[in-house]
Amino acid sequence: MAYHISPEAWKQMFPIPADIVDNHIRLAGALQLKVLLVLFRYSAEGADEEKIAQILKTDPADVRDAMHYWAENGILTEDDNVSQIKSAPIPQKAEPVQPVVQQETKTEIKAVPASINTVAPLPEIKPDLEQIASRCDECPELRYLYAEAQSKLGRTIGYDGQASLLMLHDNCGLPVEVILMLIAYCVSIDKRNMNYILKVGKSWAEKDIDTLEKAESEIERLTSQKNLWNRFKALTGITTPRPSSKQSEFLYKWSEEWGFSCDMIYLAYEEMLDHTDKISFPYMDRILENWKGIGITTPQLLMKNRQEREQSKNTNNQPKKVQQSNAPSYNVDDFIKRAMQGAGGQGGEDK
Repeated sequence: MAYHISPEAWKQMFPIPADIVDNHIRLAGALQLKVLLVLFRYSAEGADEEKIAQILKTDPADVRDAMHYWAENGILTEDDNVSQIKSAPIPQKAEPVQPVVQQETKTEIKAVPASINTVAPLPEIKPDLEQIASRCDECPELRYLYAEAQSKLGRTIGYDGQASLLMLHDNCGLPVEVILMLIAYCVSIDKRNMNYILKVGKSWAEKDIDTLEKAESEIERLTSQKNLWNRFKALTGITTPRPSSKQSEFLYKWSEEWGFSCDMIYLAYEEMLDHTDKISFPYMDRILENWKGIGITTPQLLMKNRQEREQSKNTNNQPKKVQQSNAPSYNVDDFIKRAMQGAGGQGGEDK
């Protein structure tokens, strides 16, 4: 059966480029297409992510991800945080970048001090749509990865998500099952943004976390650190939602390497506040290192150590104090004894 547009539907119209259907209808997700339709509908005045999110009854963060897909492919531009349909012609294919061949030169190159970084890091190049489609045809596991990732995230991932996951698989060498475990962990901590998933995935690759066993162990460690920070926040009143990377390093060393509980870390925090008016993790580190060196590992041992130090201090000061305070006491006793004897003799005489 053939379907035709109803005449009633032509009352209000706005144009859609054929390129959207020809090159993107297969790869773009449902939300990405919905976002683009809203943008074309309001192309004259423009629409920001908040307005689109209200229209589609969805999260602005998801709208932002969808817009990123169209911006990556040259459909959108941004003007004062309002996304606009790009009016320039849309290129069908990106021209291949030719390698730059350095020509031989006789100019003498002066030595540059090693401390000066003169070369900027090369930008990371994401695979294009054709490369993604080609890899999916070559590797059925990638199609499974994309389908499962969308199921776990509860949304379509579009070009940006597909490119990021392909980079984790091909460039970073993470197996599909490890990437899916990574996504599940990010969802569990409410971090569904693809940039965050890519960042954590690269960190895992640098640590050679390339098996399910290693991934499970890393997730346990990250979960433990998150719980430790939340309890530490509750004890101290710190409002920062998560620790900095340096603070995370300290927390990992104190809890995992040195075996200190959150209670001991909090006691080190209190000790620090007795000597400085600002939070200093390096200062806490020195306190805990000192406690570790003398075998103080629990609050009970710390209390016992403080009591022993206090008693030792009193004992060391005792001779001086006794000598000063008891000398008059002895003289007074002798005086009383002699006075009583004198009083007794005097009384006998009176009698």
